[in-house]
Formats: sequence, C-alpha cells, structure tokens
Amino acid sequence: MKGYMLVRFLQDLSQTITLRKPKQILRVSFPDGNSICYNNATTTYIKVLKLIGVERFPKIKLEVGHLPLISKTEHPKYKGYMRHITDGWYVNIQSDTQQKYLQLRSINEILKLNLKIEIGTDLQITNKSTTEKQKNQKVAC
Repeated sequence: MKGYMLVRFLQDLSQTITLRKPKQILRVSFPDGNSICYNNATTTYIKVLKLIGVERFPKIKLEVGHLPLISKTEHPKYKGYMRHITDGWYVNIQSDTQQKYLQLRSINEILKLNLKIEIGTDLQITNKSTTEKQKNQKVAC
C-alpha cells in the first residue's frame, strides 16, 4: 500500500510541476564595437543607459504608467522600481526582459544610435556585475 501511495504521489507531483522558460538576457552592441551583456537584463539596461549619456535623456519621451520612463525624480508610485542611472537620473525598471528590449529599441530609434539590440537565452555574457565578481572571489583566511 505504501508503494502505491508513493507512486500515486509522484504521478500527481509530476502533473503539477510547471517548467520555467529559460532566462532571457539582453546584449547591446554599439557602433564602436563595444558590447554590453550581463547575466541580468536590468544590469545591462542600466549600463547601456549610462553609456548613452545623460545629455540625451531629455529626448527620451517614453512613459510607464503615464509617468516618464527616465526622470530626475523617483516617482512614489514606483518607488521600489526606480533605479539610479547616473547624475541624479532614474529609470523605472518595472518591466520584464521583453519590455526592456522593446524600450531599448525605441530609445535607439528616437536617438538614432545605430545600436544592435538582441534578446535571447543563449547569448554570450561578456560583462560581470559587481555582485557576480564578489561571488567569484575567494576569501583569504
């Protein structure tokens, strides 16, 4: 009886397990050959915005929830989703990787930057974030 119950439990469990889609990441290549691709789409996104430069941010008129995507203020409605870019500028990151990809494509078109923007599960990671570097460092005793 115990064996039957275990088999039945495993059958029920296998029917309820849902597999996650592979994690997608972003890669952005600049015309000068510089390529940005972190293991995390948000890190790539923010690094690309830094490289685009604050002087161009006012030209980016994209919105999220009727508020600017990039602004000089942290919107209280999205306080947990506003990330500092540089020099007092913030970006709303309440979006999935696909949306960040589309936002970068829009920014590329608006600013005529000639960037190559890719999204995928098998892109070669070329950069490591500070937290990734810290994980890989060995602690000296």
